[in-house]
Amino acid sequence: MSRVLRFLTDRYGVFRTWPSFVRVAAWAVAWTLVISAVLAPSLPRYTDRDHSPDNPPSNVRYVGPISRSDFAGFLPPDHADGSFTVAWIGGSEVKLNQVSVPGAVENRIDTVGGRPLLIDSYNVIAPRLIDMLRAVDTAIDHDADAIVMALNPAWVRSEWSMRDWTNLDVSNTGLLFERRATAAWGALLTSPADVAWRASRALVPLVEVQSRLNERADDESAAFDLIDDPAEPPAADTGDPRLPTEPSTFWITQAYGPERVADDDVRVRTLMEGIGPSRDEARFFVDALIDRLADADVPVYLYTTILDPDSLADSEFDAAARDVEAFWASVADDVDDPLIEIQSRSLSRDFDGAGLFIDHVHMNDAQPFAEVLVERLCAQWTRTDPNWSCS
Repeated sequence: MSRVLRFLTDRYGVFRTWPSFVRVAAWAVAWTLVISAVLAPSLPRYTDRDHSPDNPPSNVRYVGPISRSDFAGFLPPDHADGSFTVAWIGGSEVKLNQVSVPGAVENRIDTVGGRPLLIDSYNVIAPRLIDMLRAVDTAIDHDADAIVMALNPAWVRSEWSMRDWTNLDVSNTGLLFERRATAAWGALLTSPADVAWRASRALVPLVEVQSRLNERADDESAAFDLIDDPAEPPAADTGDPRLPTEPSTFWITQAYGPERVADDDVRVRTLMEGIGPSRDEARFFVDALIDRLADADVPVYLYTTILDPDSLADSEFDAAARDVEAFWASVADDVDDPLIEIQSRSLSRDFDGAGLFIDHVHMNDAQPFAEVLVERLCAQWTRTDPNWSCS
């Protein structure tokens, strides 16, 4: 301890005696308690998630991440007793701005088996398979009565092809190390910092609170500033919302050359086709996802992301889409659980989607698609239990 005191004294010049050390420690604890009492940031709730209201309005509950700056998991609402609760899992193709596929479905179904329909939407922008595994785990732990999931085209490729998307580089350490089959992936896909943060948050409540609430505490403390901050500059153009920023440019250029990033549509199609030829890693995670969905023991409906018919008119894009559909068809062939239904063919091939899309996968109107989904979901739920009829 004497060496510690000497180091602190040389570094900070205040720890010259044992009483001074105790005094500094006491003041540090006291000020921590005072600041905590003044700011009093409340624990996060699922309603903390920022999202645009659905148009038309719906009662869908949008499940927030653990915090606004940590997408390592989901913070769900309490299960509502007496309701038929559906966990709807996907990316921006599920909910983008005011367009909501689960919202459009929820507006068409009042009750299932006499119970009010309640949809909890678990969605983040461009989720990875390991992110969806976390969402499924959370939905199961909170007693979802049914699960619906949009199958992202990017999931047919290796996890590595998406590894450098900064908005996806989250810590799924707990999920990966919980299972022997994925433990090796935990070592490969997580950094030492991921492991350290997850372990410290699990062991030290103060770290857990800090990691969840630092952004809110910063907002609260800003109220005490006596000097006005200068006006913020206008937000910079973030580019095509379908695309990540620099990492995708780097990897596509390395794999295919700069001509693939000159046109955004070509760049999207390239990402859809995937970077790298191997699907072994993707199939590994897909099998883990299917196994976990089987554990839920509830009806599960998985559908391939619908695609703009105008995009499908392009022969190269259509070929890439059929490759994706073939992947999910092969997965479906190996699923023998009667509660799991995989719609491998993009449903936009089966209904008139002309004029519905703002780009390849995002719609400006979810109503026609919802009509198709309502019929299929209600049919599946009724097959599961004849008393689960929709009204």
